[in-house]
Amino acid sequence: FFFQAEDGIRDKLVTGVQTCALPILNGLGSRKTREWVEGHFADPKKFTPKSQMPPYKFNAEELDQITSYLMAIPK
Repeated sequence: FFFQAEDGIRDKLVTGVQTCALPILNGLGSRKTREWVEGHFADPKKFTPKSQMPPYKFNAEELDQITSYLMAIPK
């Protein structure tokens, strides 16, 4: 699966295999809380100090949609 972020296409493969610096998104909802995921979008380095992900400024609806999608990805 791919999703489009506000600054262009971000290749986030939902495969269960970590490549390069891309995180494994499968089962995210069983590893992190919704609040953690939302906070990580706003300030990645606060939650993961070595993160290379830029901060995202989603509006409330976008944040709800992308977080709901990520939290629903099965293992």
